[in-house]
Amino acid sequence: MVIQSDSASVPLPAGRARRAHVLAALVLAVIFAIDLLTPLGLVVGVLYILPLLMAVELRDRQLLYITAIVAVVLTIVALVIGHNEPSWMVYANRALSVTCIGVCCFLIDRSMDGAIALEAHKREIQVERDKYRSIMAVAQEGIVVADSSSTITDWNAGAERMLGWSRDQMLGQKLSAIMPERFRAAHTAGMARYLESGVPKLIGGVVEVPALCSDGSEIAIELSLATWVQGEQHYFLGILRNIEERKQAEREREQYNLTVQQKNEEMEQFVYIASHDLQEPLRTVSSFAELLQEEYSGQLDSDAETYLKFISQGALRMSALIRGLLEYSALGQTQDVTTIDCNVVLDEVLHDLGVAIREAKAKIDVGDLPTFRAQVSHAEFRLLLQNLISNAIKFRKPDKAPIINISVEPTAYGWQFVVCDNGIGIEEIHQEKIFRIFQRLHSSFVYEGSGIGLSHCKKIVEMLGGRLWVESEPGGGSCFFFTVKAEHSSQFL
Repeated sequence: MVIQSDSASVPLPAGRARRAHVLAALVLAVIFAIDLLTPLGLVVGVLYILPLLMAVELRDRQLLYITAIVAVVLTIVALVIGHNEPSWMVYANRALSVTCIGVCCFLIDRSMDGAIALEAHKREIQVERDKYRSIMAVAQEGIVVADSSSTITDWNAGAERMLGWSRDQMLGQKLSAIMPERFRAAHTAGMARYLESGVPKLIGGVVEVPALCSDGSEIAIELSLATWVQGEQHYFLGILRNIEERKQAEREREQYNLTVQQKNEEMEQFVYIASHDLQEPLRTVSSFAELLQEEYSGQLDSDAETYLKFISQGALRMSALIRGLLEYSALGQTQDVTTIDCNVVLDEVLHDLGVAIREAKAKIDVGDLPTFRAQVSHAEFRLLLQNLISNAIKFRKPDKAPIINISVEPTAYGWQFVVCDNGIGIEEIHQEKIFRIFQRLHSSFVYEGSGIGLSHCKKIVEMLGGRLWVESEPGGGSCFFFTVKAEHSSQFL
């Protein structure tokens, strides 16, 4: 629908204007003939005003002025032709006729301004009504209008689709018809409070409320309210959006999150119990293997000695794996936000790894490190840095001393840490595998360890709201990146 509005006077169509001019000319001719044939004087002069009134109806100023001029001319011509010896009374009548024509022309011109303005105002009102009806018709949301008595005065197709009631059914009904029973008293009290105080509580805002459908069911809607005053009556407009699917999705997500949380808690509890219970039989196996070696030392052949050695080493590795599981399940137990001073944490890590650093002749370059707040403990962040640095020392090239560079850059949401080394590197196909629990790329006889360190790192980084990844190539060293979504962060210290 295309709607145009113009507050100025609208010119008549060409055909209609011509017909109006012809009609005015015919009327003037008739009056002129009467003026010539009858001695009516002033009465005939007043008749010349009749064509002027046609201009009012047609809103045509051009016709008004032309008709007035022609009427004056004809009045004078009738005086000259129709009276051989006109008396002073005739002259006075003609003067009064011309004066009446001029005065009427002026008054009609002034009234025409008001009439044109009124017409323009009516057109503007009609345009606004057409716009309103167009919006009501095409809006997908439900739109409901009610007065201060809560009587519904308008109801669009969107509301009909949403709630099931037609426009004819709802016009004149109370708003309480679409409200669940438990909310009607509150609505009545709120309406009375607003009309008395004029202080809006919900006007201009958005609120989520249930709405009653024609079949008696309830759906969740998002309600936006506006109000205006017309005369002494208050009107309220509500825009209704159906959010039932969104609320259902939220409920399902909450239920899913609750289920996942319960499963995680059950899994952590299972891992802890299972790991704890496995420690005892492992200690038994390890103890009896040691007793066999002590009691029968020198009495067993070389194969038996090798088997006992394998048993002992396997028990030790199994014990290390179980401890790793216990540590992994214990991560994330803290719910408190902690201040992490990375400089202090790194100093502690380097002190703990001092022997390994000296033995490997490792060189460690450290950039400026920040202090931030996050939902991890000091010990957990320390474990993260320790695992990454110890891996850089462990997986070094045999003929080169390790060089480790630690740097940090600010991001839009926190910090990005980078730990780079010049070690043996990692093939691209293994760069995801290394973060899985108990996944090893090398035999424990070549590089010792349980294969759970990077899994610890990944879990800690996820607790920090960040991401852990590696960029590497065989023989070219590795760079481990991880991001921290910090609650509050400082400048570099």
